[in-house]
Amino acid sequence: MGVDQVGRDQLARLLYGGRVSIGIGFFSAVIIMTVGITVGTAAGYYGKFVDDVVMWFINTLNSIPFILLLLIVSLLFKPNATMLTIFIGVLSWTGISRIIRGQIFQVKEMDYVTAARALGAPTLKMVVRHILPNVIPIVIIYAAQIIGGVILFESALSFLGLGIMPP
Repeated sequence: MGVDQVGRDQLARLLYGGRVSIGIGFFSAVIIMTVGITVGTAAGYYGKFVDDVVMWFINTLNSIPFILLLLIVSLLFKPNATMLTIFIGVLSWTGISRIIRGQIFQVKEMDYVTAARALGAPTLKMVVRHILPNVIPIVIIYAAQIIGGVILFESALSFLGLGIMPP
């Protein structure tokens, strides 16, 4: 690939940039999964008022264009890898939360969850032991999609000049 005008190796810069992008994608996905699974599980399991409040907040957050939110954050703060990771993670959890909520609604009506509830299992144990393991396959698939999406958002911000600056 050669060198640039200053004499820096282009392949080395490309590999280093890819490493940074994958790191941002992975750690943002961890934040997205943590927040999304927690909020979606609470909304799906408790239902009624909690579900209404969570869904209102998710719908409100989804009504604002995501790239606009990231542009505002990038203009307010100096863009670096940590800032992008945190803000992409904090702003992107709504999709997985809706998916988890729907799955929790479905799984909590299964016979084994009803039996655990009838036997007096504590709520936390029932959620962790009986409900969440049945949602994990969907979470794994969605996590792989999120990593790619985060890398695309990061590259869009960099294209606009608001992403991570080259050395």
